[in-house]
Order: sequence, then structure tokens, then C-alpha cells
Amino acid sequence: MQIGPGHDGVACGFLRWTLPEDPPPMLAIVRCSFEVDFGEWQVRTEPITLVLQSREGVLESVGKEDSVVAREQAEKVVATLSAFPGRKSDGFKSLLRQLEATTTSPSTPKDSAQ
Repeated sequence: MQIGPGHDGVACGFLRWTLPEDPPPMLAIVRCSFEVDFGEWQVRTEPITLVLQSREGVLESVGKEDSVVAREQAEKVVATLSAFPGRKSDGFKSLLRQLEATTTSPSTPKDSAQ
């Protein structure tokens, strides 16, 4: 897209995640930034981290018993994701909160539920 000097313009980006017809529950973490080229110089936005879900409700299920992220994995995932620089989307912040809650909640062994 080219915008002449003194003119306004709007730009947007598209992200495509190709999934099978009936995808399993999955989350994808994506970092992106936008770059505008002015010929002699360029401007790049700060990175933003997004969370994509393979189907509705996957993000909300994190921390529950049938979650895509097991309780044992949550602490490592939190440590890894917390290190991402730049701005975080609301979905990313929600994922971190849910994972952190998972790591601090008391575990209940399945055998003791009898």
C-alpha cells in the first residue's frame, strides 16, 4: 500500500492459521509487529503477543481438569511466556492469569475423589 505525502491511510495485517476440519484443542502463541517503509527510513511497531485458539472455548478451559495444558506443564509455560517482550493482548494476559492460578491451586489426586 502506498500513501502519498500529506495523505492519511489505514493499514491492517492478516494472520492465517490453517487447521484441519475438526481440530483438536490447541493454543498458538504468536508475536508480531508491523513495519512501515518510508523509503529512506522505516518505522516498526512494538511487538505484540497474541493467543490463537483452534476452536472456541479452548482458552477458557486452561486450568480445568481436561485442559490442553496439564497442571505439571503450567509452571514452565508461565515462565516461558512471561519472558516475552513487548505488549500483550488481552487474550495473552488472560492465559497467563489462568496458568498462574493453575500453578498455585492445590492439586487433588484423582484417587482421593472417592
